[in-house]
Amino acid sequence: MAMESWMYGDPETVAIRRQQAELSKQRACGACVHKVSVEWNGVMYHGCEFKRRVFGNRCELYRVKQETACQ
Repeated sequence: MAMESWMYGDPETVAIRRQQAELSKQRACGACVHKVSVEWNGVMYHGCEFKRRVFGNRCELYRVKQETACQ
């Protein structure tokens, strides 16, 4: 993975920025029915089940998961 220029700064600032980016992606696509999560080497990766969609950019296929309530 190539490092961007902002990644060479203060480690605390870099960690905060990465966490903010992940939270932003979760807000945009976290509740979508097409969200796919995979754990690899102890790290959780999130993506879209449609190959050409980018996780974190809400697309026209976005649908919210329906909660089932017990009656």
